[in-house]
Amino acid sequence: MDSSGVSLTNFVADSARGAHLRAVKALSEAMVDSARRGDWQRVVELERQRRDDMVASFEDPIVGDEALQVRDALQAVMGLNLQLTEMVKQARQDSLQQFQSLQSGQRAAQAYQAVSDS
Repeated sequence: MDSSGVSLTNFVADSARGAHLRAVKALSEAMVDSARRGDWQRVVELERQRRDDMVASFEDPIVGDEALQVRDALQAVMGLNLQLTEMVKQARQDSLQQFQSLQSGQRAAQAYQAVSDS
């Protein structure tokens, strides 16, 4: 089990779905780590890879006991997505504040320039 309390190793070792879902979870963790570092370009790159693995993991119908394992895997990924969403919201808010500060500085500079040109 990992820190999210979910073990994806329960999937049969040769299960393609299991391999894809483990990749989805690992990529999700890497996305969160990249977001913590502010490497948003890397987050976007990882999302593209993750999407491919997610699609591949559902190419075949889910059968039997696999349903519970798939549910657990998706819950773990959803938890990571929630973390990532909160980081994106905070980064967006920080960017907006920086932009507003820049605009205020530009207005002050324009006002100063207008006064000095008079």
